Amino acid sequence: MTETMKKTAAGTLALTALLASSAALAQMNSNATIFGVVDLGFLSSRPDGVPGRPNAPASTSAIEDGIQTPSRLGFQGSETLGGGLNAKYWLEAGFAADTGTSQQGGRLFGRQAWASLQGNFGELRLGRQYGLGYEYYITGISPFGTTFRDAGLGNVFSSASGRLILDNMIEYRTPTLSGFSAAVGWSFNNNPNAALSSEVPGSGNNISVLTAGAQYRQGPVVAVLSYESFNCPSNTATVVSNTCNATRKDDQRHVQLGGSFDFKVARLYAAWAQEKDQFTLAAITPSSDARVWMLGASAPLGRGELLAAWQDRDDKAYGADLSVWAIGYTYNLSARTNLYAFYSDTSADSTPRSQVVTAGAITIEGYTAAQTGAYWDRNRAQFGLGLRHRF
Repeated sequence: MTETMKKTAAGTLALTALLASSAALAQMNSNATIFGVVDLGFLSSRPDGVPGRPNAPASTSAIEDGIQTPSRLGFQGSETLGGGLNAKYWLEAGFAADTGTSQQGGRLFGRQAWASLQGNFGELRLGRQYGLGYEYYITGISPFGTTFRDAGLGNVFSSASGRLILDNMIEYRTPTLSGFSAAVGWSFNNNPNAALSSEVPGSGNNISVLTAGAQYRQGPVVAVLSYESFNCPSNTATVVSNTCNATRKDDQRHVQLGGSFDFKVARLYAAWAQEKDQFTLAAITPSSDARVWMLGASAPLGRGELLAAWQDRDDKAYGADLSVWAIGYTYNLSARTNLYAFYSDTSADSTPRSQVVTAGAITIEGYTAAQTGAYWDRNRAQFGLGLRHRF
């Protein structure tokens, strides 16, 4: 072997060793995880009917996705950068397990898609993320969380409805100190329709969203507070239900407060919200002034947990009131797999005040005919029975 060949071979071996050690170091300093949920069950909805209302919807029974937890597939990971700094990412796709189709309007990663830097200062995230009025209320605030269809908080609390997933957001999250943490985020433009989510010129011409909150989770105590404000765009030129139109541009605001305490034999829950000037996404029943509350309890029973809750939505502006009671049970087959069952009854039997539009302006605020029909559609009983597996 010539001297040149020997030097080339030695260099190749050294480069190979360097790449191998670099790869090993990268594996030590970074990690990636695949996670998900598959949730399928039987759901029966029986409309109760409203006196004098024509064309009431028929009862339905079907195999449906995500009754307890919406099905999803996700990827998360982090890399240690040194000096106490970490890079993180989260990509989460929602899908309907009963049909195999994508959720969130057909987005690839419709539930979440963000990257962040985390250190002693806290965490700075960029991308599509949960609003805090949804994220904070998923666990610990209601025995049914934000799911279980009509039984969950998402039936009457607008921010907790699961539609509060914000595009184009920058968010800062504090470190957790003795169970306490807080966060604030700003979405430069949010639109629930993936095809319309790009920004337009003029910062006031987009539906920007402020989300903020604080929480305490330690021992038996959970306490959370959240606030959302949705900008009514300056370029609005046509009538938009109900208060955001060309002549009136009130921003939509949600304030939510909730918590629970674990007495060992049972956990008690309570939540309250005020929702003002609703015109856009995450409006359960649009209103210029609605007060919402929930009381609930859960208790261990055998290998599972018994659930019960009462919710009420008082529409002080238009009279579109809601009240809900629900009971349920989850049974653990393993640490990752459980059966569940629930029954709920929602009363939506009022007649909301009708909206009046004159010369393109809302002269009397209230409900359109379509909104009134959608409200009455919620006057129903539901029964669900299913299987959830987490991985």
